Amino acid sequence: MKTNIKIIVLILFSFLIGFSIHLGFTMSIVSFEFTLLKDILNPGNSFWNQLNISLLVLFHLGLLALPFIRSSKYYKVFLIFIPACFLLTVCTNTVIFLLIAPDLAVSMIPFIIMWIICLVKKDNSKRIPYEVSLNI
Repeated sequence: MKTNIKIIVLILFSFLIGFSIHLGFTMSIVSFEFTLLKDILNPGNSFWNQLNISLLVLFHLGLLALPFIRSSKYYKVFLIFIPACFLLTVCTNTVIFLLIAPDLAVSMIPFIIMWIICLVKKDNSKRIPYEVSLNI
């Protein structure tokens, strides 16, 4: 699978986080982010809560930027750092929802699997083709 396609599928799976297996409680990560962003200026929020909400949105935007920074020499670092921080902030922001509906954690599994597939990259372009020459 081409690397761009893998990254696009990773981004698509990042939008599927939060969909429940059952037809009951579902909240996609995008609607959750919008809900949090509306509440970010609430005076009752602590600084750490506001920072956590901001980081969630920032790392989700960082995921969207991954296909465009492929030519950067820091691409591999970004590919490790950004999805890991995104998962961490999703878990810290949705800890109450994960306790209420633990099946929401199952929606993170496709994202994690695709992230591992993106990290374990077989580069066949550097392999030298085997040539047989018969000198008769």
